[in-house]
Amino acid sequence: PTRRSSDLINEGAVNVANGASFTIASGAVFANDSGGTVASTGTGHVGVQSGGTFNEAAGTTSGTAPVVVEGGALVYSGSGKSQIVARGEGSTLSGNLSAGQSLSIEGSGTGAAKITAAASFTNSGSITLTSSESGYNSTLAVTSGTLTNAGTITIEPGVGGERYIEGNITNNGAVNVDSGALLPLRSGTTLTNASGGTVASTGTGQVRVQSGGTFNEGAGTTSGTVVVEGGALVYSE
Repeated sequence: PTRRSSDLINEGAVNVANGASFTIASGAVFANDSGGTVASTGTGHVGVQSGGTFNEAAGTTSGTAPVVVEGGALVYSGSGKSQIVARGEGSTLSGNLSAGQSLSIEGSGTGAAKITAAASFTNSGSITLTSSESGYNSTLAVTSGTLTNAGTITIEPGVGGERYIEGNITNNGAVNVDSGALLPLRSGTTLTNASGGTVASTGTGQVRVQSGGTFNEGAGTTSGTVVVEGGALVYSE
């Protein structure tokens, strides 16, 4: 793989061929700025390792998994159309996702996937929790503040493993739980289904409100199955 240990502002084209990787190492920042494109073929990707940063600004990404955050920092500072994958644990998230921006949190052969936001943010794009191999867990954690969902959050069964959203979520968009998948609301997690929000599960998909978790049914709607099993159910509208 090719490694980058200094900062790069991309206003042109970065093309990563099938089987190749371009590594953003500790201390390096890759800023995908206006006019910038990151395009991958097959398994080619830009890999953001621990201590490295990928800043998605006005540039775009394309390919199956053109940018893979593997323990590094993902920053959204603009609205460039992009697809980004988070694998492994220790990754961090800051900034707001705009329409056309997609983040997949994917348990894989490297193990469970977890990305953590330390402050409030808004998702107006799409966030997917899934797994690609070995049945590993995937987690989106919000340690302080609130995740406001104005876009789509999809919970997929993938090839197995648990899916978790931790923290406070206000849903003004869509939360979809696919058949075979489960979204547990564990201790310390509150999902508020507010105005414009939909929580929908298909088939055997379920939202489960566990001990210490809260489902706050506001002006949003639900379809499918929400099960309260020791948690709190609040009707606020």
